[in-house]
Amino acid sequence: MAEHNSTAVVVVVHDVLGTLFSLSSPIKALQSIFGPQLQDYPPNFAELIVMDWYHEAQRDFATLSINGRYRPIADVFKSALPRVLLQAGLAPPASFASSVLPPGTFASADGATDPFAGDAVVDKMMASLQALEPRPGMVDAFASIYASRPGLQIWGATNGSLDLTKKLFGNALGSDVRLVSSKEELEAAQGQGQGQGQGQGHGRGRAVGLYSCDEDQVAKPDPRVYKTVLGRIVDARSKPSSATSTWFVASHTWDLFAARTAGFQHTAWVSYEEFYDSHGIYGTPDIVGKDMAEVAQKILDFEDGKKDPK
Repeated sequence: MAEHNSTAVVVVVHDVLGTLFSLSSPIKALQSIFGPQLQDYPPNFAELIVMDWYHEAQRDFATLSINGRYRPIADVFKSALPRVLLQAGLAPPASFASSVLPPGTFASADGATDPFAGDAVVDKMMASLQALEPRPGMVDAFASIYASRPGLQIWGATNGSLDLTKKLFGNALGSDVRLVSSKEELEAAQGQGQGQGQGQGHGRGRAVGLYSCDEDQVAKPDPRVYKTVLGRIVDARSKPSSATSTWFVASHTWDLFAARTAGFQHTAWVSYEEFYDSHGIYGTPDIVGKDMAEVAQKILDFEDGKKDPK
């Protein structure tokens, strides 16, 4: 393996919801709430409903943003859920249990009243978003693999709120991880840890930079989001150069396409959400991996001189 350029600053920015944290908690919540109605469907039906909820919320979130009506994505998730459940043919649990209506025939009486309100379905599903679990390889990537590269900077850029993102990272990586919002804070945290004989992945030097779309009220995949993130991680006096290697990591290729178009030098795709890169739409990412650990290692291999890490 070729020696890496010790003077180069490698910065890896990750999408958060879906890429670093899975939707397994909402899937389990849906199965718990609607279990009797799901019995006659394929085992992955609950997952398909939750993924539809996720995709519809992302669409509506972006639509509001590009039309100057930005709202936090949690508000969008909350409003979109009854529509998604009705589209899937699900009935309020109480109505189903009393055989008022068979599944697939229930609808909002006036198109505006939430028929699931009496069962607190929306509240239960929204609560599940607060307990998203790390994706396969996420903890290993952040706590071990990235930590083996001195000076490497790790970021998360999310459509979600900063409070939720901090909670998810804290749950996954432990209370000692330092969550910061600027390049200067990240470098200071890393320097402090290294000064104590610690690497990026250990003790007080363990830090992750975070950016939420709520800060500027612009949703991904608007190019302004990625340019804002680049502005935070790259010296404001210059554009990315051979001395700074910028990566964007995501499990959805639309995110990678937007990041590359906005100026990120490299992209890495984790295949556990989309399974096929649909390269006829967005092209081919530089790196492909089945989980975050594989992607993180391939990024380091690429930086160390391996030109074809796929």
